[in-house]
Amino acid sequence: MTKGQVQARTIDLTELDVVCVQVGQPAVVTVDALPGVRLEGRVRRISLEAVDYRGDVTYPVVVELVEGSHPGLRWGMTALVEIEAP
Repeated sequence: MTKGQVQARTIDLTELDVVCVQVGQPAVVTVDALPGVRLEGRVRRISLEAVDYRGDVTYPVVVELVEGSHPGLRWGMTALVEIEAP
C-alpha cells in the first residue's frame, strides 16, 4: 500500500464464496458513517490461510479503494464490502 491509499479489509468471506473471488475483481464499499456513498475498489489480496470467524471458516480479503475516496473516510470505520461476481 502506498502512502495515502485506503484499503478495506473483510474477514467474513466464507470458504464457499472465496472460490468465486479473484484478485483484481471490482468491489463496492459502503461505510455506515457515510450513508449514500459508494466507494469503488478492487480486490488486492485474498488470504491463503483460513481463520475462524464466529464458528465459520473464512478468508480475509483486502480491497484497495480507488484514488480520490471520500474525504470523510477514516481508518477503522465500519463498512460493507460487496465483491462483484464474475
